[in-house]
Amino acid sequence: MSNWDLMMPGMGLTAIGVAGVTISYSGVAHTFIDGMHALTGLTMFIGLIFLSAGILDGGVSTSNRAKATTLVIISIVLSFATFGLTMNSSNYTITLAGLLMAIAFPS
Repeated sequence: MSNWDLMMPGMGLTAIGVAGVTISYSGVAHTFIDGMHALTGLTMFIGLIFLSAGILDGGVSTSNRAKATTLVIISIVLSFATFGLTMNSSNYTITLAGLLMAIAFPS
């Protein structure tokens, strides 16, 4: 069972956060990077917490709407992660991503 009272605000906050982080890093102005990415990043993470609580409320959902929402969120996250890893020049980030995947996949 999914809880749409938690999922809808979670999707909205996540979308606002992703849009804000994208706008702040798009090169509009240097002053936006200082504060806007922190605030919208926090908004995005709070939205993801609400979204995950709504999706997993009462166990793993079997409704088609919750499955579609989960698929959309996972595809957005994977596309941003792929873009971030390809544009990154630091070896530490790739090592950290590999370590996190090594921990997450078996679980």
